[in-house]
Amino acid sequence: DRVKAFAVATVSEAKELRDNGIKKDVILIGHTLNGCFEEAVKGDFILTISTIDQAVLINDVAKKLDKVARIEM
Repeated sequence: DRVKAFAVATVSEAKELRDNGIKKDVILIGHTLNGCFEEAVKGDFILTISTIDQAVLINDVAKKLDKVARIEM
């Protein structure tokens, strides 16, 4: 496959890709609301962040879910 990843703006768009069988990486570009971090971590989406505070919050969510969060800064 020539496509390595998909970039979307929202968690709902990322979920739509997964729901339609997309297995490739999905990168959430732009700002993701703190309330969407859990869905993003569960979906194994790559979050783009701009602050250490966001990294801490996402890490807390990932620990709660016993997962490793995927982020780009």
